[in-house]
Amino acid sequence: MDRVAGRTGSRPDTNHAIELPFSVELDDGTPLRLRLGTSDDRDALRAGFERLTPASRAARFFTGMPNLSDPFLDRLLDIDESRHVAIAAEDTSRGSDVDTHSMGLGVGVARYITSSTDATRADLAVAVIDEYHGRGVGRLLLEALIDHAIANGVTTWTATVLSVNTKMLRLLASLGATPRSDPGDRSIVEFEIPLERDDSGVLVSTPISA
Repeated sequence: MDRVAGRTGSRPDTNHAIELPFSVELDDGTPLRLRLGTSDDRDALRAGFERLTPASRAARFFTGMPNLSDPFLDRLLDIDESRHVAIAAEDTSRGSDVDTHSMGLGVGVARYITSSTDATRADLAVAVIDEYHGRGVGRLLLEALIDHAIANGVTTWTATVLSVNTKMLRLLASLGATPRSDPGDRSIVEFEIPLERDDSGVLVSTPISA
């Protein structure tokens, strides 16, 4: 299992997709384990949702839902590692709060779901529990997910973000995302993120015309 350091998206020195699971340390020394999400993560997703504040729930799901219903969880767990891919982050210095294959406390998850009409495009979503905000977890999840997506033939991510979700707006902008505001609904911002790395492994930011 590779070990890399740095919260700003450090990654193994390879032009291929990161092999999951792998371990990583945040700048503050917190040890994380990144792994592929599976259909067995029902309890882990419920536990993670309970750790989100109402504001974070609204930012991720666009509604202040009090819990995750079974039908909604079924959709989140319909994972096949091709059409629907999820990567979870666990803090291995803390015990898991669910009795599953998890090796630490679940602190975040990022996922993409490819378009039903164009497998090179996929919709992106990410959530990190509040006590880990601002520590680089979201960036690391997206870096790992980018590698998987590129290897899977995905060339463009799309994302819809609430305009008040400034942290996510900044994170996506740092990845070269192109914002497209809807004049009819200024509460949301839509993004397109081109997925391409140069020879050194750095994500190429290619602005997309509106």
